[in-house]
Amino acid sequence: MKKWSSDQNRGGGSIKSKKRLVYCNKRFRVTLPVNWVNRVGIKHGDYVNLQIDGNKLIVKKSD
Repeated sequence: MKKWSSDQNRGGGSIKSKKRLVYCNKRFRVTLPVNWVNRVGIKHGDYVNLQIDGNKLIVKKSD
């Protein structure tokens, strides 16, 4: 299972990119930058788990 942390995007400035809609905990709709989606290996409409660890947002693909 791939995961991606928001701290891996440092030095990139503000993110101005295409967005993808995914679902978190089968309840919330979340829009993520397409480069995050590609790194985790999810597609538009997939289900994800979001976690906050300190000041990091961690995106994981749901099983």
